[in-house]
Amino acid sequence: MDSERGAVLVEAAIAIPILILLIFGSLEVGMAWEARSATTSGVRTALLRTASLADRPEADLRTLQSVVGEIGTDDIDGIEWIVIFNADTADIDFRIDQCSAAAGAAAGNGVAGLCTAYDQADLQAVADGTLTAARFDDGTNENGDSYDCDPTRIDQRFCASSRLTAGAINVGVAIQYTHEWTTGILPSDGIVYTEFAVSSTLKGDQASPPVVTASRARILTGGATIVGQPPTSGEGTDRESDDNPATVWTESGPLTLPSDVTVNATVGGTHTGTSNENATIPAGTEVCSYYVQIDRATSGRDQGSISFPDTEILGVIYKSSSLTASDGIVGGENTTYSGRRGLEGGDYLTIDHDSGTVEWDINMLGNTYTDDIRILTACD
Repeated sequence: MDSERGAVLVEAAIAIPILILLIFGSLEVGMAWEARSATTSGVRTALLRTASLADRPEADLRTLQSVVGEIGTDDIDGIEWIVIFNADTADIDFRIDQCSAAAGAAAGNGVAGLCTAYDQADLQAVADGTLTAARFDDGTNENGDSYDCDPTRIDQRFCASSRLTAGAINVGVAIQYTHEWTTGILPSDGIVYTEFAVSSTLKGDQASPPVVTASRARILTGGATIVGQPPTSGEGTDRESDDNPATVWTESGPLTLPSDVTVNATVGGTHTGTSNENATIPAGTEVCSYYVQIDRATSGRDQGSISFPDTEILGVIYKSSSLTASDGIVGGENTTYSGRRGLEGGDYLTIDHDSGTVEWDINMLGNTYTDDIRILTACD
């Protein structure tokens, strides 16, 4: 009898550690697989943003924002580096190794003419809102057919505005992510993933446009001017006639929100300029942002509407404080916005989710200031 009990104890002593190893090992493998899936998704989202923005100055900042939104602010501390590189080479692995070695430098990260390299600290700065467009080349120092990146900016080695000057190129994005073991039951400190993706971007008028452009929006009534790119000034200049006072432009999209955004209206029906239905679109949501600016030359009411066929309207921002708070998240990177904007009492805005339409009926006071509306939609 004693010998049988002893045998059971021996067997248990052997089996229990194996069972614990299997259980916790399975958990570790599952979490590691989830981390790799997030990294792969982050690379693809980042590449879409880099390629679609082509040589627009905000390309790198938007790319980093998309990675933060895709992987999540709680997990970006696992990212060792992210590289945006010229993929016109037969040896992609060599190019990635060459560029990633430059990540983490104090300034001018990357290899001249080949790539920009960002590290975990850069992504954390994006999440904190401290890495802004002012740190990136602004696309204004062109020199004939060539382009010299601003040597004082963080993307000086391979700024977006220089990428298309040599003709059609392939652009790539690579991310290295370290997943640390949680339980400590497996050997080593963790596992390292290096994921990359490559796409094409073309020169000049053939450059890949943003996935969602102003052409997705269709003006129904009131007339408007649709501009393809965000203007450098959103101050309003009474540039429109009384019969056609609205200007519409695409601010960003698709953009994975790096932080929560407060909107003033989400439900269908009519809202006033002073209503308080504030709601939140959470960080991680993919949105496309459109800006409507009504800028009459004389006083009077302006009525109009804009439709987004087959696209969900997520929320509308029309109060001055909310517009200002969301400028740095979804606004145009190179657009300076007016401090006097938004709707007031006596202004009405109607959302019709069935038709995907936003209508406005606004009392304008002529050339004193603009009335502005920001519309966030899904990017289907």
